[in-house]
Amino acid sequence: MKRIILSILVILGISFSSFAQDSTAVKKQELRKMKGNLKEGKQARKEKMKDLNLSEDQKKEIMANREEMRAKTNAIRNDQSLSEEEKNKKIEALRKEQREKRKEVLTADQKQKLAENKVQQKADKKAKAEQRLADMKVKLSLTDDQVNKLRSQEQATHAKMRAIEKDQTLAPAAKKEKMRELRTHAEEERKKILSAEQMKKWEEMRKNEPMPGPKRHPKAA
Repeated sequence: MKRIILSILVILGISFSSFAQDSTAVKKQELRKMKGNLKEGKQARKEKMKDLNLSEDQKKEIMANREEMRAKTNAIRNDQSLSEEEKNKKIEALRKEQREKRKEVLTADQKQKLAENKVQQKADKKAKAEQRLADMKVKLSLTDDQVNKLRSQEQATHAKMRAIEKDQTLAPAAKKEKMRELRTHAEEERKKILSAEQMKKWEEMRKNEPMPGPKRHPKAA
């Protein structure tokens, strides 16, 4: 009898260990994808600026503005005489100042091109998200109601991700923590939409999905 009980406990222990490892792997995968999405966003912004055909003088001025912004932001964050609220207000004022300086650097045509690029990028992201939902609907046998709920949930999550990324008042460690909290919350909300079987299939899909971000090509010999 003791041997039977011991065998059961060993089996349960192995099963729990495997489940814990799978769960951890999925969470790490999701975190890497979030980081990849952020890198992809930064790469997209670089591409938008590249399309503007900036002159060398414009590039130098924009770079100088960024360095100045970074230095001033770090100085504010390290100022122990300021409260967190005061730091946030000062950094937000710096962001507005930088945006105005950027506008002064660009010509009218470049501003128009930048606006058009933003519209196109937004449309591309929406099309990509809709295609992903269409794939999920087929592979997970989702109902139309589930698709609509997932769409709303993903849009809300991505909006919060962009807000965190753009928030210059947050230190890198704070951004990382907020991203982690956002990922956990999104996971819990998703569980409310999908069935247990659909969640299992979806986690398998995530494991096999390629990492987002700019693709690296091997250098020519």
